[in-house]
Amino acid sequence: MLEILARHSNGLVASWDNLFVNVWTGQGTLDDVKQVRDQHKIMVDKHPDGICVLTVIKSFSLTRPPEKKVLEAASKLFTEFREHVRASAQLVQGEGVTKVVTYSFLSVMAVASKGVPNKVFHCLEEAITWLSTAEDAGNRLADAPNDAIHALQELLQSPPAAPAE
Repeated sequence: MLEILARHSNGLVASWDNLFVNVWTGQGTLDDVKQVRDQHKIMVDKHPDGICVLTVIKSFSLTRPPEKKVLEAASKLFTEFREHVRASAQLVQGEGVTKVVTYSFLSVMAVASKGVPNKVFHCLEEAITWLSTAEDAGNRLADAPNDAIHALQELLQSPPAAPAE
């Protein structure tokens, strides 16, 4: 079952068993990355045998390169939890030039995940299928990938709004 773990000013964090889902709907801030990191830590503690990660980026959310301090904090997530992540997928949603820029940015970020199976996708079904069959993923998606796909499709069609500040 899909569970919303937290909302931040530019997206939300959810889980499907040991799948950690990080949805970005706006340009991330340092505080957003901190909230994602805190939820990532909770997931790792809850699933000591490992987690899979799905990061969803709406292409309009990356309209310019992230600030250096935000990029550095996000990059630390790759290294801090590397030994607990069995597989990681990034899903880019959207159209046009911004999608190409986002896709290129994520491809570069994927290199930083050294040692973790990692892939960038443009289709949710392909991302979930890949995560469910990733070697040594230790995930439970293989038991119900279509259930996860359906729940995530609903979430991504109309993600809950971030709390008002």
